[in-house]
Parts: sequence; C-alpha cells; structure tokens
Amino acid sequence: MPGLCTYSGIMLRTLASLTLLCAVVGAQETPTRADGMTQADRGLTRALVQVLLDPGAAKATDTDRTLYLLVDPTLSVQSADLPGKLAQALAEVGDKLGGMSIGVRRIGDKKKAVLAPTLDRKAPVQYLSKALSKIDKGFHDPYAELRIVASLLNKHQGRKEILLVCLDNADIEGDLEGTVAQLKKSGIRVSVITREAYISDSYWESRSYERPPRGTKFHAADGPFVDLPWGWIFQMNSPNEVSPAGFAVYGMSRLAAASGGKVYLFSPSASTAHSCGYYTACLFCSGDHHQILESFWDGRVNQLAPWVGARKDAFREIASDPVYRAIDRAWRAAGRAGVIRSSPSIKLGSTSASPQKQRGRAWAGVMGSLNFQSNAKKADKVRAECAKVLQDLNGMLSRAKKGRGSKRSEAAAALTQIELQLAIVNLVHYAAWCREVAPGLLAQRTRPPAPPEVAWVDPARKPVGIGYTNMSLCHGVKPFAKVDLAGGDLLRKEMAALDRLFVAFEAKYGHTGYVIGLHRASIARFHFTYPGVRVTRKRPRNKSKKKDDPTTVTERSRPVRGGSSGGRSGGATTGGGR
Repeated sequence: MPGLCTYSGIMLRTLASLTLLCAVVGAQETPTRADGMTQADRGLTRALVQVLLDPGAAKATDTDRTLYLLVDPTLSVQSADLPGKLAQALAEVGDKLGGMSIGVRRIGDKKKAVLAPTLDRKAPVQYLSKALSKIDKGFHDPYAELRIVASLLNKHQGRKEILLVCLDNADIEGDLEGTVAQLKKSGIRVSVITREAYISDSYWESRSYERPPRGTKFHAADGPFVDLPWGWIFQMNSPNEVSPAGFAVYGMSRLAAASGGKVYLFSPSASTAHSCGYYTACLFCSGDHHQILESFWDGRVNQLAPWVGARKDAFREIASDPVYRAIDRAWRAAGRAGVIRSSPSIKLGSTSASPQKQRGRAWAGVMGSLNFQSNAKKADKVRAECAKVLQDLNGMLSRAKKGRGSKRSEAAAALTQIELQLAIVNLVHYAAWCREVAPGLLAQRTRPPAPPEVAWVDPARKPVGIGYTNMSLCHGVKPFAKVDLAGGDLLRKEMAALDRLFVAFEAKYGHTGYVIGLHRASIARFHFTYPGVRVTRKRPRNKSKKKDDPTTVTERSRPVRGGSSGGRSGGATTGGGR
C-alpha cells in the first residue's frame, strides 16, 4: 500500500500561506493511514526537486506532462523566497524534465488570470516574483483553487499532476470530498508541501466564534476529527494545541492519499530552541534544558499515524475501536464532573459514529469566591468524581481486547489517564491551599510587613478572586517533591501515582508528539487576584464575500497562536534554506 512521503520540520504557524500546483494521471490504491513516509526537513528547494524528479510521475522523454503552480500571495511565501527556490530546483534538474510544461496561477485571481503552461523555464519564476509582490494576510480556501486548476488541466492530455504547497491555510477546509471526486475523475495526482500539524489540534474547536470563509470550515487537526480530550481544569493550554503531530493537516493528507500523491512537511524557518514551559518560566532550569525525548523517532511516530481515508470511513472504523469508546465515555463523564471544558467532536452509535457540534463546558465552580472552606469542599467533591472517572476508564481499558484498538487510540487513552490523575493532584493541592495557605495570606494583609520587606500589593486593594499559574512537567514529576506544595500525605500519594503513569508513558511514547503534550501538562500554583482594568476585544466577524470571489477573506488576519518546538526531525537546522 503506497504511503504519503513527508518532508518535515518544526511546526510553526505564521500569518501566511503558499500554494503550488503541478499535474499527473494514475491514482493509486488509497492508503488509510499517513504512515511510513517521513524525511527530515532539508528546505523548499529539495522538496521541489523531489517532486519534479518523482520517478513515478514521468520519463525524461515524456512530452505530455503538465505542471501548474498555484501561489497563495502571503507573507510566508515571500519569506520562503519561492521564486528563488523554484529557480534553483529547475537549474538542478536541468534537462531531466524533458518536455514538461509549467504554468502558474495566483490564489484569489479571476479564473482566467494564469500563466499558461510553457516550456520556458524562466517564465514561471518571473510570474511568481510578480505574483508575490503583494501579500495577503487573510484566510484563503485552497480547495476551491484546486478545483479551478483541475478544470484548467482537463484541457491537457497526458500526465497531470498537482503540487499543492500550503503552509498556513491548510486548516481552511472546503468541500474536501467534492474536490477529491473531481481530482479522481480528471485523473489528477496531487502532492502537497505543507506545515506539520498539531496532534488532534483543538485550536479552532476552542474558538467557535471564529468564522471561516463561506463554504468552508476550520479543521487544524492531523486526523479527520479531534480524538484527544482537551481543556483540562487548571491547565492553561491543551496538548492538542502544542504537540507537533509528525503529519500534515487531515485535509492535505486526504488529498494526496486519494490521488496517489505524497506529502512533504516543510518548515519556513529554523529553530532548535526548547521551552520547558508554556506561558511560564521553568522552575528547574535556566532555559538550557535539552529534552531528548522530544526528538522524533520515525518508527514510533508512524505507529500513531492518523487516518487519511474519507471521514465516513473513519467514523465507521472508530465506532468499532473499544479503546476510543473508553476514551469517549471518560471524556463525557469528566465533562459532567467539571474537570474538562470540551466534549467529544463525534457521537458514537452502536455500530457507527457521526459528527457532533462542540458543546463548550465550564469547569466546576471551585474558584468562584473567597469562601475558602466552601471552595475546598467543592474541590474534594470534584476530586472524588474525577477519581471515579479514572477508575472506570482503567476498568474499560483493561477489559478491551488487546489489539482491537488502534495504537493512536491507545496513546490518547494513556494521556487521558495522566490528565485525570493530574487533575486529582491539582484538586488536592487546591483544596489544601484553600484550607492551609489562603487564610493565612489573607490575614497577613491586615498587618504591615516587617522591615526591610515592603508590601507588593497596595494594602487598600482587596483580593477579589483566586487565580493560578502553571508549572510544567517537562522535567518530570519527581522534582516537585522539593517544591513547597500544600497537601501533605495525600498530595504525596497522588503525586507518586502520577509519577508512575508519567514514567511509563515516557518509556512507551517518548520521541513522539504525545510526549510533548505530556511535558506541557502542568501542576497548578494558586494566588489571589486583584481588581484592575479588564480589556476585552470584540470578536471578529466576517462580512459577506463577493459572489465572484469564493476563495478569499481579506478583511481580517489570523489570530496569533503559540506553538511548541519539536517535530518530525526533532528540530530542523536547515529550515527554509536550500
């Protein structure tokens, strides 16, 4: 079964995207998993050369091969110097391309605005330079443009191939299966150069107020649906939004898989920096920590490859996965207990599954007031419910027949077990903080500090609530034994249980993106909050688009989001170079 070939690097999200297209006939048997196909990122030029010289695409003497380049005129394309890299690639392949024709189209232009396929190797480079003279930071639908170029390719004979290079707008999905059907009907092979996705990325599900271009939806995950619980209590980030997947966004992989093409992951810039924490500084190092387990091993990553078949087939498969069914039940129970903000993105039937709109939940109201005793009692109750959810999950996983669940579901289940245990630890710590620490801190505010200490908060300002910060688990659980945390013997017991799960998880899933999600999980530290100016931002809403422009939305830019180091190559050093 042919796989997708992946060209990888560190996953970085910037405010832009780029898209290229080329043309070939001969779709192969559709793979169902995006596995067995990774190479370290060696730059855009190398990716272009591999696509141009793909031995399965054409022979040097083949004069009936057509290549179309479609460019999304955004900042990432300018930064990557696409025209220069294309010129280098064409110079390297030289006469090996034979009589292949190359055309160019820019996303957002009218349908007839193209550089017609030509044998002149300089013309595409010149056209690209002109097309990228102006950039656009808006959202663009690459699927609509694919269908336009597919229609253009129908006028040509022989081999037809599409190379889609989409670095940022890959998470805009528009009529995916309709696009696949058109490509198959026209006999067009699609390969993709794109960014690395995050594992089961919940970024857009957690921001339902964001509206994509008309006729599209946001889908940033590497699989056909979000299959990892997210939004845990006392956690400032979700593993789904910070863990590189080692694979592309689902839609890009689906296009390539369905047409017999390949996927090349590409990073437009180089970075080997590692950050132990997320939104916070590390307690245990000065920033020079090298986390060896976050460098990817292809063998392990490929075992956790996402589904790349049609969604309807993915739903049918997941419905018979007993491990995912256990996750689904624990996910919903955790939501009812108030320890998780999300709900599953699919609804499981007895033998099938279907999409389900995200229902935003609220955490249990354990921080709603300065009544510390009441808060502590609520935390104790929620902790007991969380422990019951974890116990039930452990039972369901032990009863699941070995080998019936996918490796990916097993990894998600193991991470879910850790998150539940971590929630128990945080709830124990919070309840003890409310009973043992907070009342004393509040009482100290009525006395002036002893010299030479000074009050760090204006005594006239009274606390109005309770907040928290995160201490990440990048260095493991054991170092926290030396951190002064409230909770006594009960906390130490629950921390020991967390450490056992943590060590076992690292041993099995180290060198994959899942371990990055584990390391970004955090133990919470609590503090008072004080009155101040609250700044709110109006949620952006799209205006209706013009009827003659179905592909772009230019009145707003992408929100800036954080990320994580790591990636298929474990930190590429060549980035957007050669």
